[in-house]
Amino acid sequence: MCQYHVPPKQTRRSETVNYELKDNIAVITFDNGKANAVNPDFMDAIDSFLDKAEKEADAVVLAGRTGMFSAGYDLKIIQADPEAGKAMIERGLGMLYRFYSFPKPLVAACDGHAIGLGAFMLMVADTRIGADTEYFVRLPETAINMPFGDLLMEIAKSRLNRQEHIKRIVQSVPCTPSEAVTAGFLDALVPQEQLMAAAMKVASDLAELPAKYYAQNKLDVRRDSLKIMADSIKVDSIGG
Repeated sequence: MCQYHVPPKQTRRSETVNYELKDNIAVITFDNGKANAVNPDFMDAIDSFLDKAEKEADAVVLAGRTGMFSAGYDLKIIQADPEAGKAMIERGLGMLYRFYSFPKPLVAACDGHAIGLGAFMLMVADTRIGADTEYFVRLPETAINMPFGDLLMEIAKSRLNRQEHIKRIVQSVPCTPSEAVTAGFLDALVPQEQLMAAAMKVASDLAELPAKYYAQNKLDVRRDSLKIMADSIKVDSIGG
């Protein structure tokens, strides 16, 4: 299996990311009461919890809080220390690679805004369930004067519907939840109060599939994309 290069894991505990095993499903939740910004602590926790899930779970559910899935990278770090910000961004790309190549079923439950890296965290999940409420999903890169780079562009082109590419990727047009389904950020909407139950049901159903060939066939169908992604980050090998 491909492993991306990360700094040594820290002993500090993330205040944003939590893990719970419910029957055979690992539930990884993000909730710091604010933007659920992705920073080194966040990625330490994700890396550790995915290791744990690979050992003890049959599927994984990723979930934010009501009102916020994730607003993306922690801008305070980028503004305070450009070098640390660059390292954080590069590590975030590796995190997306690991999500996209994760061998077990990966389900996202979205009940709030998903912006930038947060939107990519939706796209790298196998199945994405959204709450039918008020929030938006957006790729703001063009609007904030940034390129996507090969890895992010490959994810966006692979997961979003082709007819939506100009509007969502190039023009930074945000999506409502129903538009996010049409665009390809989400697969389905359910009433807000049913979101976690629906995500857990999908994860449980996927966990019933033969694990060996779920992993192999997922890697095979994503092989070309994973190769492009791997070429843009430092990885040991291509899985599958």
